[in-house]
Amino acid sequence: MTMKGIKCFVLAVQVFLSCNMVSAHTKGEDTESIDSSIFDFSVDIMKVVAKNEGMNIQENIFMSPTNIFRASLLVYAATSSNSRAQLEKALYMDCISTDTINKYLSKTKDNSGTLLEAERFYVDKSVNVKKQYKEIVSNSLKKVDMNGEPSKVIDEVNNFVNNVTNGMIPEVLEESFIPGGKSIFISAIYFKSNWDKLFGKGYHCETNII
Repeated sequence: MTMKGIKCFVLAVQVFLSCNMVSAHTKGEDTESIDSSIFDFSVDIMKVVAKNEGMNIQENIFMSPTNIFRASLLVYAATSSNSRAQLEKALYMDCISTDTINKYLSKTKDNSGTLLEAERFYVDKSVNVKKQYKEIVSNSLKKVDMNGEPSKVIDEVNNFVNNVTNGMIPEVLEESFIPGGKSIFISAIYFKSNWDKLFGKGYHCETNII
């Protein structure tokens, strides 16, 4: 199989997995439009990855378009004017109501089994968050003191990601990090599971595959 063929195969598998995850997350007529948006968004992301000429062909890439979509959706809900229009186009969110967005986010909150997803929106205490947005982000919103206690903010962000990923990503912000804005948005995902049909111990060994 050629490298081009391999890329096409990876693209097909990724999109297929994304569709399965969407179906598992969102069942109901009220979220069918979200399903379509996620599918189109996932295809766009994989096209960009496949066309990235600077990517080392010997590298492996593991990503979740649905997680990126969900995180972007929370940001989209807080935007207006030109920023909202740009995100709406990228996420294929035209003609999708706020109520539908709320239902989708509420249906994908529960983490179970070996897949964990979580988002956290850290906002400076000086920012007045609108009530309607608070209802959308729910427990994902956390007020912090960006300027007065930056070290505490760094610890909170790192601890959050460390917990969600079961210690696999202990740090995303270095101690020298200085918040330059009024908010920090973090999205983390963790997945670990056994194969549906395990290989016998005598049929595998540790080695470099590339």
